[in-house]
Amino acid sequence: MDSTTDHARHERCAMSALITVGEPTKPMPTEAAATGFYESKDFPGRYPRLQILTIAELLAGKKLEYPTHRVETFAKAERKTKHEQEGLF
Repeated sequence: MDSTTDHARHERCAMSALITVGEPTKPMPTEAAATGFYESKDFPGRYPRLQILTIAELLAGKKLEYPTHRVETFAKAERKTKHEQEGLF
């Protein structure tokens, strides 16, 4: 666990994850919580800087918490009903 947190600090990672085969030991969640939270001015929310998940949790559908970015690249057209639409030909 120390090597994970040291590596994340050395590489200046905003967030990192540790995937384990078995359940984390008792001190591991405490150490992960001590790394704090990632907050960005560009993305709303707080995200744990270090997250620990087991392979079983991942297979059960649990996901890492991280900021998601949605880009609206297309302008949305005004919606019309069938009666308002003009014919094609």
